Amino acid sequence: MNDHKDYGFQFVKQLAQDLDKGNLKLPTFPEVALRVRRIINDPNSDIEKVLNVVKTDPVLTARLLKMANSALMRRGVDGPVDLRTAIGRLGFDMVRNAAMAVAMQQIMTARAMGPLAKHLRPLWQHSVQVAVLSYIIAKQTKVVLSDHAMLAGLMHDIGKYYIYMRADEHQELLGKEEDLNQIITVWHADIGAAIMEAWGFEKAYIDVAQEHNYYDRSHEGDADIVDVVMLANLHANIGQPNHPKNWASIPALAKLNLSAESSINMIKECRAEIKEIIASLK
Repeated sequence: MNDHKDYGFQFVKQLAQDLDKGNLKLPTFPEVALRVRRIINDPNSDIEKVLNVVKTDPVLTARLLKMANSALMRRGVDGPVDLRTAIGRLGFDMVRNAAMAVAMQQIMTARAMGPLAKHLRPLWQHSVQVAVLSYIIAKQTKVVLSDHAMLAGLMHDIGKYYIYMRADEHQELLGKEEDLNQIITVWHADIGAAIMEAWGFEKAYIDVAQEHNYYDRSHEGDADIVDVVMLANLHANIGQPNHPKNWASIPALAKLNLSAESSINMIKECRAEIKEIIASLK
């Protein structure tokens, strides 16, 4: 009878084969999110085209209205808004982010039953937290567009979702937390990058999935979106066992002209805004 080390080896062997052959069993992405993304990426699109797609999905419509009517977006504006006004107020990039958030939540909650629930629910909460922290860091440092940073943060751990989904087919692994966590640590970045590439995301987003945990990452030029999401991920993981003790010396902080202390203070100062955005994305 195989022990759990054999189960783990077989599972990793299958992951390696999937990745090598480009045979990842991708979760089905909700069509409305892909349509919204295509339309918004089209330079000839206008609000009418976006509106016509969004209004076909009641969940996305409700999310956009909630975001547009949130205290954060309503400052200086009286009364509730309709969908057209909501899209105009939020902007196309934020509409795209909302569509992707709805899609990701639907993908994860569709499988968040039984043994997977204790993994996928925290993963979704962490993804939203990193997305919002990425938005705030980008907004404060102005190194990349904040809406783009939010999307990158939302998708940064997609490889973990894939591994959990595949592990659900190997029930013996779900009971071996240490082994499963080790597999995730080693494999989720490569798998996440492959998924983002298969879904047609731009290289910057693929790089985030691939490199957000490479804390010694160094590169030429100005700070980039990977630096932003890496720092957001570090803040989201403060207090967790896997948080690096020497994070104050990571190159991403220097690229962003921040120290560990100044970045912590920046996040504290934006606490109310962070709370409001997180609430609007859920």
